[in-house]
Amino acid sequence: MATSHHRNRSRPRPRSRSRIASLLGGITLGSCIASVFCNIVFAQEFPTRAVTILGQFGPASPPEIEARLMAPYLEKAWGKPVVVESRPGAGGLIATEAVVRAAPDGHTLLATGAGIATYKLLVKDLRFDPVHDLEPVTTYADYPGGFMTNTQVPAKTIEEFIAYARANAGKLNYASVGRTTTVFTVELLKAATGMQLHEIPYTTGGDFQTSLVRNDTQIENDTFTVASRKKIEGGVPIRPLLTIGDKRAPAFPDVPSSSEKGWYIPRNGWYALMAPKGTSKAVLDKIAADVMRYTATPEAQKHGADLGVYMTGTTPDQLRQLMERDSKAWADIAQKIGIKPE
Repeated sequence: MATSHHRNRSRPRPRSRSRIASLLGGITLGSCIASVFCNIVFAQEFPTRAVTILGQFGPASPPEIEARLMAPYLEKAWGKPVVVESRPGAGGLIATEAVVRAAPDGHTLLATGAGIATYKLLVKDLRFDPVHDLEPVTTYADYPGGFMTNTQVPAKTIEEFIAYARANAGKLNYASVGRTTTVFTVELLKAATGMQLHEIPYTTGGDFQTSLVRNDTQIENDTFTVASRKKIEGGVPIRPLLTIGDKRAPAFPDVPSSSEKGWYIPRNGWYALMAPKGTSKAVLDKIAADVMRYTATPEAQKHGADLGVYMTGTTPDQLRQLMERDSKAWADIAQKIGIKPE
């Protein structure tokens, strides 16, 4: 009896799950390899046009000053123009939002500082999260800072200022530039000492500093650099009272630190570059590496020593860790002393 043709036809063997998984794995691996390769190629080609660094507080602000000094080195390294553009206003939020909304390709960067970790704590109804909607790139400078008064105030030490403020409760003012760490540092000092001080906000760093000289304000959180010391030696009527953090400033070795007095006030003078969210890791790493090469040059190191500041450099991951640590510290402080978004 003849056998059926259909029974003799060989049936295709189903592919095993392991075989399918292997094929899919190969596709995924291939996609990953292609993605990594594309990122590396893109980073090698970066930048393809001019790079713009937006400053938050005006040409006189430390992060913008340092960015302008760094720009010629990056121009030479990249073979493209590097433009530092002032975009002050709203306590730095105008420049910050412009970078948040920019194309995530590394060609628009933000020159910012430690204050970026406080925006959500101080500003009500933000349309973005500065910490999570930007990519950390690298730090490039760390300015020692502290509290200054003017010579019209009859106080030569922090203890004398506290006594004067208590004797004139509610009559003294402090300067701020928008909602930044300046507010936190002064509020921490107030909480530690029982002083009553009113905040007067200014738009730019220049107005901020002038207000103290005019005695419109009686205390401010400012940089403690060699330039600050030379201003005082040249006759500018301001006086340092207290260094912020756990060590004294090289330019003012006789001025005590807040930790020496038993007051916890975090350092708030580091400055960094940030990029739009989604900028490739390869581009972030390239920018960070080139900035760190700049800060390590003899010229940059001499500049730091001459100015009394630290020329720094971090990887994007290290900067992210710094920002996350600071964000938690400022949030804890805000809750402790009752600071709320306004």
